[in-house]
Amino acid sequence: MFTFDLLIFIVIGLIVIALTEKFTTIIPRSLFFLVAGVILSTLGIVTPTGGVEIIASIAIVFLLFSAELPHGNVVHFFKAIIRNIRISIIAAIGPWIGAFTFSIFFGWSFEEAIILGAVFTATALAFTIGVLRSLQLERTDAAKSAITASATDSVIAGMIGMFTSIAVGSSIAHGSSEINPLIEIFLIFLFFAFLFLLHNVFVKFRLLRLLPPHPLILLLVGGVIIYIGGYFFGIHYAIAALLAGVLLHEEIFSSKNARSFSAAAEQIGVASRYIGPFFFIFLGLHLSLKEVIEHPLIIGASIGLFISVATLQFATASFAGAWRGLNHRNATVLGFAMLPRDIVAIVVLEMNKEFISNDMIVPVVIMTIFFLNVATAFGLVWCKKHYWSTEKK
Repeated sequence: MFTFDLLIFIVIGLIVIALTEKFTTIIPRSLFFLVAGVILSTLGIVTPTGGVEIIASIAIVFLLFSAELPHGNVVHFFKAIIRNIRISIIAAIGPWIGAFTFSIFFGWSFEEAIILGAVFTATALAFTIGVLRSLQLERTDAAKSAITASATDSVIAGMIGMFTSIAVGSSIAHGSSEINPLIEIFLIFLFFAFLFLLHNVFVKFRLLRLLPPHPLILLLVGGVIIYIGGYFFGIHYAIAALLAGVLLHEEIFSSKNARSFSAAAEQIGVASRYIGPFFFIFLGLHLSLKEVIEHPLIIGASIGLFISVATLQFATASFAGAWRGLNHRNATVLGFAMLPRDIVAIVVLEMNKEFISNDMIVPVVIMTIFFLNVATAFGLVWCKKHYWSTEKK
């Protein structure tokens, strides 16, 4: 349903997109969109519900679908995940410990500490990609590791969120039975196997060879894959969109259309540049400065939680990157690239919200996410300025 706040959301988004075109090489555009969302939320003009949420869902699908489409390959992607699995696991342990430790220190309950540990497990894949793209660092070794590790972290976060629900006695998804999370985890791995099978079927039987790799064809096939992932396997649409982009490679179309595929992928990438920002504005809508001003303790708690999570996230991610063989420059970039959080963290929070009794926790989490995303933007700007004068992009 078209409402006034949806109109304002679209108009303000288009204005900010137009104004930030000139800042793409100075400050990541993602940060401007995030701030725009905070301002709209503080003024009470727009809320992250209804049509606004639908637009944001479309935006993140475009952003993640286009991320791997130009150079995606399902076999290479999953090999990359295997190569980066230790980065994912180590990088997930750090923020969990950071959030849990701070929560206990701040006097929140043991159950709330477990929940916050789960909340800060998953990195913000969409935000990371957006910042890396705006700084033209998306083809670096660190960026490739960050993207695959973040995708893996999202899966890990889903698992941790489910097990956290069990640990604190929460009912999830389809009921309170403890077998449900195990089934959902099995379905995640089954979806990965399905993608491998689908890739082999496309290549062997040339099912898509007769179709021109037009942008609308790619979006249609990608949409079907996203629907299958969500309906049959319970995969979050954002992760399914990323994996759909990985699957659709020029090799499954006719070799004569390889150039057409690249052109179509580029057109979708251009579209995502103008549609994707609405997701970052939507993310900023989850934080209102009025609520922060009315409760100053929120600021202190947010700063403390931010320092705890950011320090251990940066340390574990950069250490894991160095352990995997990244040089100092790439390991540092990886450390910053793994800092942000987004809608996955909010989903895990909502999954366990009934066991959070302290009213301050939710705004603290949202503000901490904001701090982490801002730190990512400025950290990567610093990295490009100081490290990438000689590093090959």
